[in-house]
Amino acid sequence: MEKTITTHLNKLLERFNDYFPEKQRDDDWIRDPFGINIESVTLPSNEESQLVELSCDRTLKNKFMEVSLSQFWCSNVMSEYPSLATRAVTILPFSTTYLCFETLVRSKKHPQFSH
Repeated sequence: MEKTITTHLNKLLERFNDYFPEKQRDDDWIRDPFGINIESVTLPSNEESQLVELSCDRTLKNKFMEVSLSQFWCSNVMSEYPSLATRAVTILPFSTTYLCFETLVRSKKHPQFSH
């Protein structure tokens, strides 16, 4: 009986994987730019090199662990790696895009806010 159930569950798992294959998401690098395999990312060469630089930056890695995802991409990352951060922000949900826009507008109106 146990063997029959195991066989049935294995076949069910195979069918399930046929319907819902696990695939690499193109935006994994946004959710964790420090834990991603760079070779699995498809970006233009300038953004790929920015991602490599960013992934080696220990200061930004510490910041990544301390703030929300939207705050991370809208912070120093936007000024240090603008092309990469802009791509990340356009893929992230609307609220993140709005937050970044608001931060940029505020920094242009009040230079003391730009850090």
